[in-house]
Amino acid sequence: MTARGRLRVDIVACEGVAICAHLAADLIRTDSWGYPIIDDAPLTRRTERQASAAVTACPRRALFIVDGGSGLEPSAPQDIRDDHANPVPS
Repeated sequence: MTARGRLRVDIVACEGVAICAHLAADLIRTDSWGYPIIDDAPLTRRTERQASAAVTACPRRALFIVDGGSGLEPSAPQDIRDDHANPVPS
C-alpha cells in the first residue's frame, strides 16, 4: 500500500461533534470532550477512503488531508513581525 497523504484537523474550527471518529475509526479517536485525536500515520488506500468521508461530513470543515505523506502542514503566511524587523525609513 502506498502513502497518499495525512489527515489533519484545524483544532480552532473543530467543535468536538465527533462525526469524524465514527467515519474514520481507524484514524481518529476522541478525547473526553469529543475532540479528535488523529493518528499521524500516512494514509493508505483503505484509510484514505475513511479520511475522505470524515472530511466531507465534518460540519465545521475542520478536517483536511495534506498531500504527499510528508506530514507537513500547508505553508503558513509570512509572520507579520518579519515585515517590521527592518523598517523602511520614510
